[in-house]
Amino acid sequence: MHFNFSNIFISISLTFLMFISFSCDNSSNLVSRESTGPVAGETLLFCNGKVTPFIETVKNGPPVNVGIAFQGDIKGGIESTNSILLYLKFTPTNNNSIYDHVTLRWNPYGTVKTGGFSSSYIAVDFNLINENEQNTIVEGDSAKNYKQPAPEKIPSEYKLLKNSATDNFGVLFYDSTSSDIINGKLSKELTYGFFDGEIVSHEVVFTFDYLKLVSKSVGEIKQPAIYPKAGYYPAKYVISYEPTKDTFTITLTDFIKH
Repeated sequence: MHFNFSNIFISISLTFLMFISFSCDNSSNLVSRESTGPVAGETLLFCNGKVTPFIETVKNGPPVNVGIAFQGDIKGGIESTNSILLYLKFTPTNNNSIYDHVTLRWNPYGTVKTGGFSSSYIAVDFNLINENEQNTIVEGDSAKNYKQPAPEKIPSEYKLLKNSATDNFGVLFYDSTSSDIINGKLSKELTYGFFDGEIVSHEVVFTFDYLKLVSKSVGEIKQPAIYPKAGYYPAKYVISYEPTKDTFTITLTDFIKH
């Protein structure tokens, strides 16, 4: 089966240009200049389709959008599939974001055994650490996994998802005030990944049932008081789905300098 990724990224670019206002508001730190369009990174097979990370930047400037695009019959082949883990790389010459790479996980069992989400889900991790550093994270290292971050390093609404430590990812903190998690039933959520008291990822988690309900949603990314390194950090995340094209994107956007 052939997938035309030039068409999908033209579509993504037009969607972003219509969706995002580049006019500068009260903050001079908000990215507000013309975008150069998304640049695709490494493409990998995923079930009956393909996935590709992308970065859209201001010319000679900061990121505008960082995301991952899915194309093909992803849903058709995934429900009967065991757990999946993929590492996806950005185009190195175009990556001026805080993120090193993207990891994509499919969990068909949920995390109810750890007191987490009862739903099967996909997790897209935008990693602030490199692959070598990520591979040193082991589930059994309880001292580093469950080291409590300093309060200013995590938004006040975020709480530890108990027993959530996993190899390569550390532990998750989730928004305890979110209406997207009800009695352990997940629809979508932006979580923070932590290891050894430091943030290692922004993770967008969602279910396919959620995609059936909405064609586009925009969520706030609640911010900590201090950041692990200087750079541009996203203030929003977007989940968009086009069922007629078997295409959906997960995008971090509204980058602000910290």
